[in-house]
Amino acid sequence: MKQRLRFYTSRALHSGRTSPSARFSSDVFIWTNIALWLIIAAIIFRGYAFGTGDQAEQLPPVLRLLDSSYLTRDWFVNSTQGFGPRTFYSHFVALPSRLIGVEAAFALLHFVCWGLFAWGIARLTVLLLPIKEDKPARFFAAVVAVWMFLAWEKRLTGANSWLSNSLTPAEIANMMSIWAIVFWLKGQRITAALVVLVAGGIHPLIGPLGGLTLAFASWWNERGTTSDAKAETPSTPIPLSSWLILCASIAIPLIAGYLGDRGGTILTPEQKKQAIYILAFERHPWHYVPWAWGGNPWIVWGLLITLGIWGRRENGSVRLLDGFALVSIGFSLLGWVSILWQPLWPLVKLQPFRMTIWLELATFFYLALFLGRRLARPEAEQRFSVALWLWVSIFAAQNVVSTPRLLLSVALLVVSEIALKRTKSALWVQMALMLPLIFLGRGGGTRLLLWLYAVPFAALIGGAWALYQPRIRALVAPLSLLGAALITVVLLAPIAKIRSARGKIFSGFNYSQPFIGSMGEIARWSESNTPTNSLFLLAPTEGDFRLSAQRAIVVNFKTFAWGDKGLLDWRQKMSEVTGNVPLILGNNFNAELNDKYNALSQQQIEVLQRKYKFDYVVVEAQKNLNWPLAFSTKNWKVYKAP
Repeated sequence: MKQRLRFYTSRALHSGRTSPSARFSSDVFIWTNIALWLIIAAIIFRGYAFGTGDQAEQLPPVLRLLDSSYLTRDWFVNSTQGFGPRTFYSHFVALPSRLIGVEAAFALLHFVCWGLFAWGIARLTVLLLPIKEDKPARFFAAVVAVWMFLAWEKRLTGANSWLSNSLTPAEIANMMSIWAIVFWLKGQRITAALVVLVAGGIHPLIGPLGGLTLAFASWWNERGTTSDAKAETPSTPIPLSSWLILCASIAIPLIAGYLGDRGGTILTPEQKKQAIYILAFERHPWHYVPWAWGGNPWIVWGLLITLGIWGRRENGSVRLLDGFALVSIGFSLLGWVSILWQPLWPLVKLQPFRMTIWLELATFFYLALFLGRRLARPEAEQRFSVALWLWVSIFAAQNVVSTPRLLLSVALLVVSEIALKRTKSALWVQMALMLPLIFLGRGGGTRLLLWLYAVPFAALIGGAWALYQPRIRALVAPLSLLGAALITVVLLAPIAKIRSARGKIFSGFNYSQPFIGSMGEIARWSESNTPTNSLFLLAPTEGDFRLSAQRAIVVNFKTFAWGDKGLLDWRQKMSEVTGNVPLILGNNFNAELNDKYNALSQQQIEVLQRKYKFDYVVVEAQKNLNWPLAFSTKNWKVYKAP
């Protein structure tokens, strides 16, 4: 059997005119793209995960750029116009939207972002993995790294995800940081700095912070290399000019963002302090205040860090990843100090807790490298343990809100690792440990095959096997080209039937104005029965109404004009529509906001109408006003303002 594997390996890696290393690089590229196409197919099948809150925040400014008459009475849309550091993204998306439509432009951007992200993660894994002799293991680790980010997206604490909100400026900037790292490690320093600069244009804070993380991690890596000639990630000294260019690419967006946030209005120190308080303690406490996270996220982070340390212990140190972890921990500590000590409150605007995403990056890479090295082991038990680790991580990702199931996952891995060292029946022990996962939780049994998380798993298993099969590998390139051609036709072809199919696909992506939630009937009625320039007052949690009804609203909780002045204006409006009460929100903040809004009296609503001149007010069905009733549903009533 071993001789047969060697024969297949030799033929697979040495057939053709290309060198073995070039051929393997092609294999990694091709198979990563196959996994990516499968992922994209699953996303289209399930519908896009672009949350409605993100739609309400990202789409209206773009739609205004495409149509100057769109929501002319809406405060949020009016305050996010012009060209500057905070509006560059809207102009960036509006360009292709003018050519192919908003939905197609967002779909194309979505595919490109996911493709570049998956490819960048794969390339970075290959660059970091210390195993140079076992090429299938390197491939395996590359795809596992992509899969790790996919399976655990939007599951962690203190930061937005890399993938779930992949069309928001912050997440696009994070993805671009991955390619900045790749270019930097390959010695293409100017290209890396330019990528950081463009990422800063997309998001003037997250892009530069990604560049700062890259700079620190690279310095940490180079520091270890110069002091240890046997370091596993050797590198040549980085010239001073490269550091200066990188520093400039970090500083320019930060300065532009600071000036843009300050705007033309000069605020007093007390107003600035108030704006920061609103940002950290009222609007986004789950991003900035660790004690607002609840208990379970801490357990998840503890488990992930423990697993990362476990993998690091078996792998050995990769100093670049250690640098990512250190800078992430440092920013987290900065966040704690800046929240607790009022003189440092201005540092809160750096959003230090978002930087925990780099600790996530280091942890996932360590796990991917750990599993890649395991796959290269000659012992069957060691190789099979990789399957158990993957299966457990699928289960854990699906059941992340359940502390008992998370602890069960860790217990299974601990028992498996003990079995590897102490019994000759380790393989059977590991197979038996998989059984509980089949019957427990959302991630077990045949239902798992319906989930996105199983798709890359199947792709990487098939890809790893095909690396040893030259005949099958020969089909990879044609199939990849065929898949790319089909995607292009579906996205761009003007044929009527294809256009109809494309419309059905895009409707599943929820880009435009879906009639969803309890406000769906109200939105449908409003779009058909009210003037397009109408202004509505409604519960501040119902920001989706702006898109679904295509009508202006007074204010909502999710969306606000960034900047100190924008924060103060938003807080003033929120205070008025919630009865001028303190806006200190807990975990169940949606219900709290609705309760405060529904507690408004007739007199308070009349005061608001005189100030904001809204045409309609939406209140809960149990509430009665002395105004003409325009429409009602089981949950809501719409009154016409006099």
